Amino acid sequence: MSPSADPQLSPDQRIFWRVAVIIGVASYLGALYWAEAHLIGPVFGNRGYVVAPIPDNNPWVLFGLALLPAFWLPLGIERVSSFVLWLLYLVVVCTGILVPFWTGTLHGPRVLQFSFFLLISLGLASLMTALPTIQLPRLAIGNSLFWSLVLLAIVLIWAGTVALFGFPERLPSVYEVYQVRGEFKAEVQLRGAGILWGIVWVGNVLAPMTMAFAVRRRRPLLWAGVLAIQLTLFAIAGLKTMLFAPILIAGLIVLLAWRKVPFALVLVAASLFSVAACIAVDLFVGRPLLDMLLVRRVLILPGLLSGYYVEFFSNHPHAQIGYSFLGRLTDDAYGRTAGYVIGDLLAPGAGSNANANLFAAAYSKFGWGGIPVFGVLLGAVLWLADQATRGKDRMIALAIFAMPAVAVTNSELLTTLLGHGLGLGLVLAWLWPDPSSRGSIPSSSQGNPPTEALPLSSRFRMKA
Repeated sequence: MSPSADPQLSPDQRIFWRVAVIIGVASYLGALYWAEAHLIGPVFGNRGYVVAPIPDNNPWVLFGLALLPAFWLPLGIERVSSFVLWLLYLVVVCTGILVPFWTGTLHGPRVLQFSFFLLISLGLASLMTALPTIQLPRLAIGNSLFWSLVLLAIVLIWAGTVALFGFPERLPSVYEVYQVRGEFKAEVQLRGAGILWGIVWVGNVLAPMTMAFAVRRRRPLLWAGVLAIQLTLFAIAGLKTMLFAPILIAGLIVLLAWRKVPFALVLVAASLFSVAACIAVDLFVGRPLLDMLLVRRVLILPGLLSGYYVEFFSNHPHAQIGYSFLGRLTDDAYGRTAGYVIGDLLAPGAGSNANANLFAAAYSKFGWGGIPVFGVLLGAVLWLADQATRGKDRMIALAIFAMPAVAVTNSELLTTLLGHGLGLGLVLAWLWPDPSSRGSIPSSSQGNPPTEALPLSSRFRMKA
């Protein structure tokens, strides 16, 4: 079955739901523009968020280009890759096409060039996920042993962190997060980066998958315990992903319960509702509080930084791979990552890291040709994720890769593979026992209890 096919829908139903998805995406883009023009721009205009359309480009052409993937991305989320591609489309591709145009950070033909390369890269990644499936070799590990090892890793990393940094007295406020994070990173430089990797792996992969497992097995104490560990690590490290991960996983669980409509429409509707709710609340309180936290930081910023990256590295040498573990193969033009180069451009002397998504980072390294190359590499990684999760529980599979997918919207691919848990997720998904293993989660197709007895969408598994 192709990744876009949904055997439960008739041709007429597919057309109906496809039109609904397209209308939903168009409404989502309209809501983003309204929030940018009327709430974010007036307050954060001095940071580049001002709406300043380029007069020599037709906005409707770019709007149409931004809508194109909605015509062909899969309606159903039968694979991990489908969810990741939709997330990249809504957060990276749409904003990468439109926000540089809205804010004027890209000029002339580069707006259209970048738009075309984004679409080509997303298309290549989608094609890679459609390659024939294979049966990966499996280790003979039981389900109980696997989850025991996952829990042990979480507890050991948590205990090591508390032993090194002490138990926090309270949770930091929103305004204290950056100070806590700065102090934590200063300590990490003295003690070594290993503990930071462990904390990020817990927050992005180990804890989310365990929370999903707790929901599947109806173990609220396990869920609460993992959440408490997340909050403790957040209070120590000041990493907001520790707070965002439980919210994202809870949202995915709720969205997976809506099975009367294709998941793609549910995801688009949830995105539109989130933006609209932020607008409504901020209009009520009279200031862009929620838009600052969600719309500006999560949705607008990836597109804004994409424009800055393309504009800067179009006029300066590309970074290539000089500042990486492969740096000996090429010259290092800047002596630091592209994120710090752009951060210094936007806030001179502040030492900020303006890290961008994988496509903008690819352009900073290799120019236009780097964008489709990294699209193919992303597709290969997603294809491996599909093979590793084939036939396994959809809720847990998505929980493994949800936060690494979010990380790709703000980091380059290699950084996400090594540091943000995408590589760890591939390994764990491969080690995760098959449904037929002893002690594994039952499937309704194997003569087990009625599907109504299973929570939410647990009777659905990832397909080939």
